Amino acid sequence: MGRTSCGWTTEKFGGMNSQFYAKLFEVILRLRGNYLWPAMWDNAFFEDDPDNARLAEEYGV
Repeated sequence: MGRTSCGWTTEKFGGMNSQFYAKLFEVILRLRGNYLWPAMWDNAFFEDDPDNARLAEEYGV
Protein backbone atom coordinates (compact mmCIF):
# COMPACT_ATOMS: atom_id res chain seq x y z
CA MET A 1 0.00 0.00 0.00
CA GLY A 2 2.80 2.44 0.80
CA ARG A 3 4.28 2.32 -2.68
CA THR A 4 0.92 2.86 -4.35
CA SER A 5 -0.03 5.87 -2.24
CA CYS A 6 3.45 7.39 -2.49
CA GLY A 7 3.44 6.90 -6.26
CA TRP A 8 0.06 8.59 -6.50
CA THR A 9 1.07 11.55 -4.36
CA THR A 10 4.33 11.88 -6.26
CA GLU A 11 2.48 11.83 -9.57
CA LYS A 12 -0.25 14.28 -8.52
CA PHE A 13 1.53 16.58 -6.04
CA GLY A 14 5.27 15.90 -6.30
CA GLY A 15 5.24 13.86 -3.06
CA MET A 16 3.69 14.07 0.37
CA ASN A 17 4.20 17.79 0.65
CA SER A 18 2.14 20.84 1.58
CA GLN A 19 0.20 20.67 -1.71
CA PHE A 20 -0.93 17.14 -0.85
CA TYR A 21 -1.67 17.98 2.79
CA ALA A 22 -3.73 21.05 1.82
CA LYS A 23 -6.10 18.76 -0.10
CA LEU A 24 -6.06 16.17 2.68
CA PHE A 25 -6.87 18.79 5.34
CA GLU A 26 -9.80 20.00 3.21
CA VAL A 27 -11.16 16.46 3.02
CA ILE A 28 -10.72 15.94 6.76
CA LEU A 29 -12.63 19.13 7.54
CA ARG A 30 -15.39 18.39 5.02
CA LEU A 31 -15.89 15.05 6.74
CA ARG A 32 -16.00 16.89 10.09
CA GLY A 33 -12.74 15.38 11.24
CA ASN A 34 -10.22 17.29 13.30
CA TYR A 35 -7.20 15.03 13.62
CA LEU A 36 -4.45 13.57 11.44
CA TRP A 37 -1.87 11.06 12.60
CA PRO A 38 0.96 11.66 10.06
CA ALA A 39 3.19 8.94 11.55
CA MET A 40 1.24 6.39 9.50
CA TRP A 41 3.49 7.07 6.52
CA ASP A 42 7.24 6.71 6.35
CA ASN A 43 7.77 10.42 5.79
CA ALA A 44 8.68 13.11 8.29
CA PHE A 45 5.67 15.46 8.38
CA PHE A 46 7.53 18.43 9.86
CA GLU A 47 10.87 17.89 8.11
CA ASP A 48 9.86 16.96 4.55
CA ASP A 49 8.06 20.25 3.93
CA PRO A 50 8.16 23.07 6.50
CA ASP A 51 4.78 24.32 5.21
CA ASN A 52 3.04 21.15 6.45
CA ALA A 53 2.95 22.34 10.06
CA ARG A 54 1.86 25.84 9.04
CA LEU A 55 -1.01 24.43 6.97
CA ALA A 56 -2.11 22.12 9.78
CA GLU A 57 -2.29 25.17 12.06
CA GLU A 58 -4.21 27.21 9.45
CA TYR A 59 -6.75 24.45 8.89
CA GLY A 60 -6.99 23.70 12.59
CA VAL A 61 -6.17 20.04 12.08
